[in-house]
Amino acid sequence: MKEYKPAAAPLPPHPLALLAAAPATALALARDYDAYGDSYTQPTDRPTLDKCFTKISIDEPDVYLTAQEMLELDKELFGNTNPYSFLRPCFMRLVNCKTVNEIYSKMFGATVCDASARNVTHVVVGKTTGNDEINNLREMYKDALIVSEDWLEECAKNEMLIPEDTYTFRTRVGLSKHTRRLGECFRRSQRLEISDHADGNPPMSSVPLLRTVTGRGWRH
Repeated sequence: MKEYKPAAAPLPPHPLALLAAAPATALALARDYDAYGDSYTQPTDRPTLDKCFTKISIDEPDVYLTAQEMLELDKELFGNTNPYSFLRPCFMRLVNCKTVNEIYSKMFGATVCDASARNVTHVVVGKTTGNDEINNLREMYKDALIVSEDWLEECAKNEMLIPEDTYTFRTRVGLSKHTRRLGECFRRSQRLEISDHADGNPPMSSVPLLRTVTGRGWRH
């Protein structure tokens, strides 16, 4: 028969081995075990978990924490360096993004929003998103940051919340309508000059033409 050396001190009582406990003992055990006898600090095994599950009442309602409650719990457990849900503060709308990045955002705690959400903090746009669509998103989500998909990938790569500065579309993308009209006017004047040269006529100046842009069209 195998002999075991005596322990240096008596083993602490396990909640599952007690039929009753004094208030002081129950309070001491509560520091290391949950209400069902599962240890907060020590590894467990299958038989112990089975015993814990038998104590759980199926009539108890499920607990669903709000995003704010989960944020507070993260802060209490990890402070400001949570490596598991560092995207928890983010409410994201993903546009034309890779499927794997949507999985990453959920896995690291972000709330992925649909088009009707109004609490969006980040609009993440994929590389195939056009300028007009980005500008429309800016009008739709005035209080959200419009960031490129690279930002989300960097967050996942570094397992931390990366500053958005270098990934943010701060101003409208592309040219304004007025600027585009001026550009069209200039290109049109250049075509007229080329045509005049071909006909042997003196070139037509583009400056007066640029000055005659009105809201009703072009005027020569």
